[in-house]
Amino acid sequence: LLAALLLGAFAWLSEAYALKTLCAFQGLPLRLDQAIFVLFALNLAIALPLSLANVGPFEASIVFALGTFGIATVPALAVSA
Repeated sequence: LLAALLLGAFAWLSEAYALKTLCAFQGLPLRLDQAIFVLFALNLAIALPLSLANVGPFEASIVFALGTFGIATVPALAVSA
């Protein structure tokens, strides 16, 4: 059980650092805790089957979550693409 929890935490942190790096290369400042929040919002949005092939909720959740940290819509949409 402990190994599974550690592996899960490692996976989330890896994804958060990948998102943080992607934002950094686009000139968008994002802290690690903010990246984890964006990933949480993303996973929550795609867990609900709202549309065909999840087209829309994926992008909208990232734009919304990054918008809460003051990142404009167009750069946030570039991150979600």
